[in-house]
Amino acid sequence: METEQVRASRAAAAAVVAELVYTRQDAEIGAVVVTPLVAEGRILVALPYAEATRADELAAAEQVCLVVSDDRMALRGWEPLAITGRIEVTPDPEGDRFQDDLLDQELRKYPPTRLLADSLRDRRDHWWYLPRLLCHVVPSGGVRAVGRRSDPTAGVLAWRGSGGLDVETVEVLDAEEDRVRVRALSGRELRGAGDPAVLFRHDYSQPDLERRAERRESGRLEGAVLRDVEREGELALPEPPGLLERMRRYRALSKACRRELARAR
Repeated sequence: METEQVRASRAAAAAVVAELVYTRQDAEIGAVVVTPLVAEGRILVALPYAEATRADELAAAEQVCLVVSDDRMALRGWEPLAITGRIEVTPDPEGDRFQDDLLDQELRKYPPTRLLADSLRDRRDHWWYLPRLLCHVVPSGGVRAVGRRSDPTAGVLAWRGSGGLDVETVEVLDAEEDRVRVRALSGRELRGAGDPAVLFRHDYSQPDLERRAERRESGRLEGAVLRDVEREGELALPEPPGLLERMRRYRALSKACRRELARAR
């Protein structure tokens, strides 16, 4: 009989993108889009050192939930799941484990990496991109089916309930300036009791994943209504970047990776 871990690993291996939500020290709920990878049956996210602050937040989180819910670009074996647990971070400052076990997966799933690490010459020139912070998802709260999302108008709703961090994939039924009414895509009845919550939605250009858009709507979940909403970000994809913008992004990434590596060593 298939175990939950095997089921979760298969789904993560088949997912091109996933949503990672987590509790933060300031009592807020964080949410980020990640590229899920699998090594030796374990699910992980390989963050470049430019995202060291994010890795610290994830390691400090009491609970995290990896949500495999976006079926766009998904591979065979994919299914929508929520995997609750915690994060264990293993530094890989030389990038050896990343190159040996994970680089090929990331090259298949995340096209922007191909521009920096697709060949031996690329890897030599962009050596600072290969060291990684390996964020392993350690399941502790089970694996649960959620509704699949097929477009960016649907999102992941995460809230702190009486039992800790909870998630559902939802569609937005209507929205006003300070409230958003949603419905769970799984058919589950939502029963928020004024709990801190965030609705996280995102979009990306296909198949290059070069352009991204993210929208967070934070508030209190009462029943199936998010109230006292504060919004951050927009769902509309930006225009394709020009040469100067691409150069600016490249330099910013290189500088951040080098800086955090220097601090770690």
